[in-house]
Amino acid sequence: AYLASEPFEAAVKIIDMPKSIHDPCTLGDIFTEVTIMEEFRCEPRVCHLIDYGVSNGSYYIATSWYRMSLKAWRSAQPADAVQSCLPLYLSIGAKLIDAVCRLHDNRVVHYDLKCDNVLLVP
Repeated sequence: AYLASEPFEAAVKIIDMPKSIHDPCTLGDIFTEVTIMEEFRCEPRVCHLIDYGVSNGSYYIATSWYRMSLKAWRSAQPADAVQSCLPLYLSIGAKLIDAVCRLHDNRVVHYDLKCDNVLLVP
């Protein structure tokens, strides 16, 4: 939980509402994403939902801001550090598997699991 007196950074995902009947309807996807994030609100291994709603013809989802993705972090590691960092890499992998198992235990499937979507807390 955040207190109004505590500063924090947020990321805001903005999704345009369909402009015509021919545009894809995104409301179902957004509803599902928000519902899952609400259900896992206290889960430290899931992105933290701050707020969601509609504003100026767009849907928005506000979440905690994370410094970088797993892909960005891994890309910043020295190429010759694989051996020396192997225990760390295996630990991160185990935590990722644990988080995915937690989702699956609750019948949630992440259909876009990739290193760009694994967000890291410093």
